Amino acid sequence: MGSGELKERFSASEAELNIGTGSLSSVKKRAAQRQRRQRVAAGASTLVVLALIVISSQFFLRGNATTVDVADGGSADDVWTTTGTLTSDDFTYAGSFSIAPGPENEGFGFGGFAIAYNPAGSGSLFLSGLPEDGTVAEVSIPELAPHDGARGQFSEAEILQPLTDITDGRGDAFVGTIEQGGFEHFRIGGLEVVDGRLHWTAWRAFDVTNDEIPGHGHSSLDFSDLDVEGPWSLSNFDNFVTAGYVFDVPRSFANEFLDGQRLISGYQLAPGDSDTSAGPPFIAFSPPDSAIPESRIDALEIANFLPGESRSTSFDERAVFPGGEWVSTSDGRHGVVLAGNSMQIGQGSRCERGSTTDVAAHGPQLALYDPADLAAAATGSIEPSNVEPESIVSLEADFIPTCGVQVGGISFDEENGRLFVAQQLVTANESGFSGLPVVHAFDVR
Repeated sequence: MGSGELKERFSASEAELNIGTGSLSSVKKRAAQRQRRQRVAAGASTLVVLALIVISSQFFLRGNATTVDVADGGSADDVWTTTGTLTSDDFTYAGSFSIAPGPENEGFGFGGFAIAYNPAGSGSLFLSGLPEDGTVAEVSIPELAPHDGARGQFSEAEILQPLTDITDGRGDAFVGTIEQGGFEHFRIGGLEVVDGRLHWTAWRAFDVTNDEIPGHGHSSLDFSDLDVEGPWSLSNFDNFVTAGYVFDVPRSFANEFLDGQRLISGYQLAPGDSDTSAGPPFIAFSPPDSAIPESRIDALEIANFLPGESRSTSFDERAVFPGGEWVSTSDGRHGVVLAGNSMQIGQGSRCERGSTTDVAAHGPQLALYDPADLAAAATGSIEPSNVEPESIVSLEADFIPTCGVQVGGISFDEENGRLFVAQQLVTANESGFSGLPVVHAFDVR
């Protein structure tokens, strides 16, 4: 794609903008981001704009490998190259594994909402447990085995570090326990290993008072010495917009388009709530080396669908997307991948023990985004509400039919090109009540 085509593409996108009236609170939420963009635009000359267009056109050239020079702060081996975006053909099912049923693993019931690959050692996964407990364990990745579509035998993971409150007590402190007059215990929303630390997000369900609560922090990978930093909030964004999936991006991409912000997070669980994004949001930030608990750190809005202004056109209004990752292929293609359900099981629905439902009815899927669209939104070339997925990959054939099939977190092993996707509530524990998660693996070519 030449510079003229790229400029035409961005101009066309801007011409299609339809900015709604929105509420006063919605306008305030975006004010800081728009002021920053306006200051940058006011000081930019025509020559600089043309130079950026040329650079962007070379950066997003599809079908031919391109290379972006590393900006200050990057490393020689952290140059982002691309030959195009991801497609459904890039994902091949590799097998699955589960947690062994038994009283000792009861805490994994309803687990798997958040997972993170740990590249240390031979590789392992951090896996969230019972949501109300707000705990996380480290588990091995056993030999993968295909499943027959039934909730039968699976390869079983070894528990390397037991379920632990990785916030070291700070979660209840900022959320407020029921005993303290809070509405509910905190829940882990997302996990990501960054620079040898475990970054986590946390949120509180039933936040009917719309409290300004922080939702980000990080801990040591060693649960015997957690060394917690946080929690903190991201700029002026609500917890219900940022405290879900979290993933890192190539440093060169962050330096070129995200003001150096290395992580992206978002929250897509209850889009009917007035304070949530009506489509998967993307907010960029960098974890601080040290932050005063309950402080706010700078963040950059990439995508956001604020109530009253816009709604994502790609998903059902009840869509639930708890998982997000930056995924790359061996031949240099990249994409941002979200995993979730295109719709949520009805509130009045109940399941008989052991029953199944049609997986397709809940739309378990991967949504594939073009990084070019995220870059365009981050730099102000398109509006944050114009970021939509390029394509959707159905997980129906690979998931196990269960009552109210639910997709959990996802994580990517870049070295081995493998994407892990959690499916919640699959295998029955001894109590017959709390289903244990199964982790499915996909090879990314």
